[in-house]
Amino acid sequence: MIARKTIRESVGLTHEALKSDPEACFSLASSFYKATELLNEFPARIPSDSRPFVFNAALSLELIFKAILANKRSKIPQGANGHNLKLLCDRAGVAISENQSLTLELMTEELVWFARYPTPKQPEKFDEFHDAIFEKHIIRNHSGNVHSTRAISRRFRILRTTRESGKQLSRNSRRKDMTLNALSRRQWAFGRATAE
Repeated sequence: MIARKTIRESVGLTHEALKSDPEACFSLASSFYKATELLNEFPARIPSDSRPFVFNAALSLELIFKAILANKRSKIPQGANGHNLKLLCDRAGVAISENQSLTLELMTEELVWFARYPTPKQPEKFDEFHDAIFEKHIIRNHSGNVHSTRAISRRFRILRTTRESGKQLSRNSRRKDMTLNALSRRQWAFGRATAE
């Protein structure tokens, strides 16, 4: 009987081949992006929590950046750096704004722990996230004993008002700037075309 590994190797289905295959990364990135679109289309099905949306969006970005790097035959960061969206974006050569850079910093934390677990493994990471990273994205006001917190709209571009069931519903969806995904796709396609 032929070993299963031998059969996989005979058709090129190996760990080494897939980890550096831009098409595999792009295909998976596209799937996570589609999941993000579905979650955005039906936000009421996951009440009061945007983390599943953000997690899928962050995975889509991570994979699209890795697809660009694989297409350029560049070394893809491993370990903790393999999830650092700002680092991956920079290495992929995708130009972004300062607001997008801050959003990638936030999405990295969400990808690594915030969208997956109640707390990170290290308590100091919890404090760093809430005291530094997250604070860059909100405005806090208070007057006397009345406090308000709101998102900085230029960092969260998809703050919109929709009409559902005949009533006005204001949604602060915390949805991240999806132009990063479209920009990455164009960059990946351009890099692929020039490499051929």
